[in-house]
Amino acid sequence: MRVSVRELADLRRAQMDAEELALHARLAQITLRRLLLAVEEAHGLARRRRAEATVDLRTGEITLASQSAPRPAVQEGDT
Repeated sequence: MRVSVRELADLRRAQMDAEELALHARLAQITLRRLLLAVEEAHGLARRRRAEATVDLRTGEITLASQSAPRPAVQEGDT
């Protein structure tokens, strides 16, 4: 099998392009995982504090905002 120098160069460029795409895919996967962890953390905080949580997708920063006034304690005799 004969391969010209030009064909070999094309194959090498294609391989480098594929490796670059794989690297970008891995970085995207890591970024998505970090965002998922931030959203899961925000959800847990919001549930515990009866608040609404938002996550800044650029920074991963979590902001909690109270949804409503705290519920009054149940008094004896309340149904």
